[in-house]
Amino acid sequence: MTHLPASYFQAKRNIFTLDQIEQATDDNTKALFVYGSLMFPGLAVRRIMDTVADEDEHNFIRRMTPAFITHHTRLAVKDTPFCALVDQGTADDKVEGLVIFGITAEEIGRIDRYEGGMYSREEVDVVIPAYERPDLTGHMLVECKAWTYIWAGWGDQLVPASEAEWRREDFILTPEYRALADDLDRFDESPDEEPDFETSTTPPGSPPTSARHRH
Repeated sequence: MTHLPASYFQAKRNIFTLDQIEQATDDNTKALFVYGSLMFPGLAVRRIMDTVADEDEHNFIRRMTPAFITHHTRLAVKDTPFCALVDQGTADDKVEGLVIFGITAEEIGRIDRYEGGMYSREEVDVVIPAYERPDLTGHMLVECKAWTYIWAGWGDQLVPASEAEWRREDFILTPEYRALADDLDRFDESPDEEPDFETSTTPPGSPPTSARHRH
C-alpha cells in the first residue's frame, strides 16, 4: 500500500474558524484552490515560496484547509504525472482538494510560471469546512472565493474519465514528485484514514454559508 505524506493529512485536518477565514481573505492576499500536485505541502512550499527553510513546511501547512469545488471535473493529462481541472460538470460532480490562504501577488507569479501556459488562472467558488465559534464548536460548510487553475489546452491532451483517473497515490511515486518534494514530506508509517469533512461537519441538507456574508 502506498502511504500519502503525513503533512498532507495534517493539512486536511486543519480547520479554521469563520473569523480566521475572514481575516485570511483580505485585499492584499488571495486564497488558492489546489487539486493536484500542489496539494502536497512539501512540493507546494518549494513552488510557491522564494526560499525554503526547515520550518517553512510546518508554517505552510497552517495556511491550508480541505476544500471542494462542484461543476468541475479532474482529469489526468496524457503522458505526464499531472492533472487538470475542467470547467465541465454538474452540481453532483465534485473535485476535492485544499485551499491555501494568504497567497501574495509575488507567490501567484511563481505559481503562474509553474503551471505554465496550458492553464488559465480563474476565480471560483469553493466550499470549505469551518468552526462557527472561536471555541471550535459549530461545525459548518462555508463558501469562499479562491483562485484556481483551469485547463486551457486541447481536450485531446486529457485522459477521459472513463479510461483512467488521476490518483494521488500514483503521483507521489513519480520522479517529478520526489525531485520537487525532496525530504520535507514525512511518510506515515501506518495507513491513515482521510477525514471526510463534508459528512462530519454539517447536518444533511444544510447549504454552505458565505464566509463573508453570514447571519
